[in-house]
Amino acid sequence: MSEERTQAPTPRQRAEARRNGLVPFAPNLTAAAGLAAGLVGLAAWGNAAASGWIGLATRSWSDLMLNPPSHAPLSINHATTSVTSLVLATVTPTLNIILAPVVAMTLIHVTQTLGNITPARLIPDPRRLWRPHHWEELGMGTALGRGVGEALRFLGFLGATIGVVGWGLMAVDHVSETMTTFPLPNALPSRFAQAVQLTWRWSLSLTAGLAILGLLEFAWRWRDVERRLMRTPEENRDERRSSESNPAWRARRRELARQRGLRLDPRQDRTANLAATPPSLSVPSNLERPADPSLPIGSIGRRDPGESAS
Repeated sequence: MSEERTQAPTPRQRAEARRNGLVPFAPNLTAAAGLAAGLVGLAAWGNAAASGWIGLATRSWSDLMLNPPSHAPLSINHATTSVTSLVLATVTPTLNIILAPVVAMTLIHVTQTLGNITPARLIPDPRRLWRPHHWEELGMGTALGRGVGEALRFLGFLGATIGVVGWGLMAVDHVSETMTTFPLPNALPSRFAQAVQLTWRWSLSLTAGLAILGLLEFAWRWRDVERRLMRTPEENRDERRSSESNPAWRARRRELARQRGLRLDPRQDRTANLAATPPSLSVPSNLERPADPSLPIGSIGRRDPGESAS
């Protein structure tokens, strides 16, 4: 038994574990990558996007209204060309700002989970902060760490959203007062410019903090996955019995199955993918190392109906 415990997992067992979702991943690291990409996108295309939207809302329509009626066809053509150019100049930087964090978060998430995509984990889920059974299952320290990480991610996305929306609203308000275009951000009100700078610095600090927290979380989960892959079948069965006897955990598995569009066997009530489970990273009930290493990987933790008992 001791030799089986210390035996390193085979590549086939690692592949089986990956297909069942037993992979290390750190949501805080994913959030840090998305926030960093969003800040880079705002720095690169923020002024162009704001200028384009303001020009699209003011300059083209005012030009159309100021043209004489006798040149109506020419005015329409001129307005159409002007609006088209402004739309193109606005859409391109805006899409770049939106796609930069999405692509960064997706790449980091897929890299961590080795190809297992769980879109529900790409964005913060504040509901996880109000699940009392997590505190009992995970322990006070682990649950508190998860709560702090989730709160930091939520505050980061909220701060970034408020900064972007506030920037646009203040810019549009200033334009509505002057009815003229102006270069950004030099003509912004001084108090708002200071607020933007403070938000920028705070976002950079938050990104660095999330990155450090995510790296530590990923290292801890990597070690936990390696430890669980070294478990014996008896230990896996004992953990499965203890988890299946917990009503809160069974309800959590059913909730995950509904979110992923799966239908659980009520007799087994198993989780199909652990990439979206709490950080206990419970081993899937179909991931058990057979006593005989010669058995195929498909037989891990399950038996075909037609297979005779051996």
